[in-house]
Amino acid sequence: MNSIIDHLFQQQREAFYKIPSIPIALRRRRLKELKKLLPNYLQPLREAMMKDFRKPAFEVDSTEMLVVLRSLDTALRNLNHWNSTRIVDSDILLPATSSYVKPEPKGMVLILAPWNYPFNLCFEPLISAFAGGNRIFLKPSEMAMHTAKLIEEIIQKVFQADEVCCVQGGAEVGTYLSGLDFDHIFFTGSKRVGSLVMQAAAKKLCTLTLELGGKNPVIVDKSYPMDDLVAKILHPKFLNAGQTCIASDYLILPASELDHFIERWNHKLAQWFPNEWKSKAEYSGMINEKHFDRILKLVDECVQQGAKLEGTLDVDEKSLRIKPVLLLNSDFHHASMQEEIFGPVLPVICYQNEVDELIPKIKRLERPLSLYIFSKRNSFIKKVTEHLRSGGITVNNTLLNYCESNLPFGGDKHSGHGSTHGLNGFRTFVHLRSVSKQKSWLNILRLFYPPYTQTKQNILKWILKYYS
Repeated sequence: MNSIIDHLFQQQREAFYKIPSIPIALRRRRLKELKKLLPNYLQPLREAMMKDFRKPAFEVDSTEMLVVLRSLDTALRNLNHWNSTRIVDSDILLPATSSYVKPEPKGMVLILAPWNYPFNLCFEPLISAFAGGNRIFLKPSEMAMHTAKLIEEIIQKVFQADEVCCVQGGAEVGTYLSGLDFDHIFFTGSKRVGSLVMQAAAKKLCTLTLELGGKNPVIVDKSYPMDDLVAKILHPKFLNAGQTCIASDYLILPASELDHFIERWNHKLAQWFPNEWKSKAEYSGMINEKHFDRILKLVDECVQQGAKLEGTLDVDEKSLRIKPVLLLNSDFHHASMQEEIFGPVLPVICYQNEVDELIPKIKRLERPLSLYIFSKRNSFIKKVTEHLRSGGITVNNTLLNYCESNLPFGGDKHSGHGSTHGLNGFRTFVHLRSVSKQKSWLNILRLFYPPYTQTKQNILKWILKYYS
């Protein structure tokens, strides 16, 4: 396998040396071909993802295909604009010069994609990277193997191997790829693996984007209506069975609203999960038995530590489905608060008077990918925003800071480095090369040539005074 990878790598590297930037006309043609082809793969994609982890067709359409088609539409509409040279104003001290910024592809890019949104998180960075003129190695996750095979088929139909190639394999293939001399690596996945990829990139001085995750808090003000709250925070635990890097991970709630919240949660749960829910195809399962068992073990450990289940843990072992459940009486030392849950379990931690009681403890946790604030008071929103760091923030809803494609989406320290989406995604994969040109005989830098005459000293003294 490694010899095949080496051959493909060398093929792309030679193509890059020959044509460092894929022509914009070719980029546009390939992206149009991809956009035209993808709708034909909608039903095969639904079938593949049902096999991989029983993902319902509606979620495949909305969180996989729709996201990719929107990204393609944005890239095609803005391709010329994004790649255009941008003239900058000349400094007052540099007359008779002109300067501009020219976006150039970083070169050869490696995209290491995860299993939880295997189609979306392969193609969205790929579209940004190709829009920037890069040559791309794409490795889908082996854990969603049916989707991975479909992705490879699509890639082979649209792109030449020296433009984009798809490499299949497990962790050992990802490790080998990370050690090759790429010009940029884009990794989406866990913090543990991200750290290993970062170490490999550092050895080659390779630039790197990390899209990780984290414990995304939902912080609720005592003034916020519970009737509006519940559906907004239950939805991320329902979507993809909570296997989402921006899912609500734990809930900070005023103690005075706990009973009302539980009542509304159970009401909404009964609406979304009727008695026969296990027999329906509308609910996603855990990706495999390992992750299914991990969630069950986590709940059991938390209960032993003093947490209390709201109701019973309702599961279907055959389909690996778990009904969303609350962990009441949770605390910061519980197992549920030590790492990202990545499943349909929501710990609830209450404060008595003001959220200030818990902010110091939340601060000590690693910085999450998203922070969700629910409040009608600007003072509350400002307080939480100023005290807590995160990749992004959504106020009075969840997931919005991802859904808005005009915003940069990315983490902060523990939850990742760099950003994606639209123009920001494009800029991730290009080098903004600065160019300056001397236009005539008036070369101001000659004033700084030796010898340092009295005239030059007087001019420099005047300049210093001007800027003082």
